Amino acid sequence: MKAFILTAGLGTRLRPFTEKVAKPAIEFLTLPMFAYSTYPMEQMGINDFIMNTHHLPETLQHTVNETLKNTNVSFSHEPEILGSAGGIGHAKNLLSGSGDFFVLNGDTVNLFGDVNVFSELKTQHDKNDSYATLLLMPHPEAGKSLSAAWVNPDGSIAGFGKSSPKGGAKPYHFVGSILFAERSLADMPTAFANTLTDVIMPAAKRGERVDSYICESVMFGETGNISDYLEYQKKCLHHLYANDSWGKYLRDILNYYRPGWRLLDAKLAAEQNLPLEDGGLLLIHDSSQLILKNGGALVGHISVGPKCCVEANSSLDNVSIGGGVHLKLSNPLSNSIIL
Repeated sequence: MKAFILTAGLGTRLRPFTEKVAKPAIEFLTLPMFAYSTYPMEQMGINDFIMNTHHLPETLQHTVNETLKNTNVSFSHEPEILGSAGGIGHAKNLLSGSGDFFVLNGDTVNLFGDVNVFSELKTQHDKNDSYATLLLMPHPEAGKSLSAAWVNPDGSIAGFGKSSPKGGAKPYHFVGSILFAERSLADMPTAFANTLTDVIMPAAKRGERVDSYICESVMFGETGNISDYLEYQKKCLHHLYANDSWGKYLRDILNYYRPGWRLLDAKLAAEQNLPLEDGGLLLIHDSSQLILKNGGALVGHISVGPKCCVEANSSLDNVSIGGGVHLKLSNPLSNSIIL
């Protein structure tokens, strides 16, 4: 069984950071974003991945090689972006003959309170002989400010959008993960196309079973722009600190891909001669150095990736520092990413 990770997007809302690094390779809590999609697949025993590329493909390939050690990864390059369905169609030869396959967004950070979500989804998918099964979650804005996946009383997908189809369908938020039957490959075009509107809905209209799997324990966060990215970083750090179900999931991911991380509150940071304001949190890897001089201070929520050496003579306020960064800062820096 294989998983197709969608990683070809431009990440335009996260510019200028995505002008240096492809968005799925940008770190979130010291991990490249794609790792939040590969991790649950690896926990299912899937270690054969296909990633499509377009924008800055070398940055993605380098980060994949640095992060995924026990997997087989094939890259499918798209000179022109082909969309979710077109990307799958373009890589059809890499998927054929391998059975059903997962498709996941490579630039979304989903956390799961229940690690068995994808296994349970697959069990349901197999039982119903579904053409596709979408992972959905309840969301108060689904069908309002957010486009929704509308689910019939029998669990099948009625449609997508903000308007309710007929028949008593209920709106849910689609979190970017689908399990496709292998027979769906015959419908994947090689031109630009979308999996939901151009493949799934036509299949449903001709009588294929398109299913939903509703997950109550998923936490979905927006990382498309710097403000939402940093707000979600803050939220995740607090879950990690609380060690609740989502925090434990985060700990498992970090231990799996980034052993040697530490989470410090103000008291623990002071023991390391790092002045962190009360209420702030610092996630830092043991291989990194953070040197504060001349009144330098840490404010808010900070993430420092591996193999960094950062010397600051002023404050760092709500920042994320990617792995391998070496620099000296003389001016205050706030609400930003350093790559």
